[in-house]
Amino acid sequence: MEPRAGALLERLREQAEAYARQAREDALTGLPNRRRFEETLARDLALARRGGRPLCLALLDIDHFKRINDTRSHTVGDQVLREFGRLLASQHRGSDLVARLGGEEFALLMPDIRLDEALAACERLQARVRAHRPWAGLDDLQVSFSLGLVELRPGECTEELYRRADAALYQAKRAGRDRLQLG
Repeated sequence: MEPRAGALLERLREQAEAYARQAREDALTGLPNRRRFEETLARDLALARRGGRPLCLALLDIDHFKRINDTRSHTVGDQVLREFGRLLASQHRGSDLVARLGGEEFALLMPDIRLDEALAACERLQARVRAHRPWAGLDDLQVSFSLGLVELRPGECTEELYRRADAALYQAKRAGRDRLQLG
């Protein structure tokens, strides 16, 4: 093979890998994106059902994120998203999946864990986020999140699990934000 052809093939391979990564990775935070989350959720749900093992799902929203973008700038908002993503990624077990679903919404998929243990993990995450300073280099910026947490019920499908977690998240928001809500 000609040296130029080998270099071209290598470049094509690298581009294909980059496209595959972009299809499943959030460009801003580097976390898995919604597509990868949904694929993993379907797989983990099937495994949990088949093995009779627990599975918990948490949906999280950064509180008043639009206000951060509107009053501080989108650059600050982007930095908050990156820092929040890093905090989430640093606070979970290796078997968990942390993903950015879009905007200021994140998900934490926790296989092989019961609701009480998942709640304790989410409370630790909340304490870590509350203690984090400075956000985006701004000492006066405070960031909090609301979270809805559910455990898979027998016979429950993906849509039902997700719907319950989403309902719990919105209940946390309606109750004043900066809180965890079981669904």
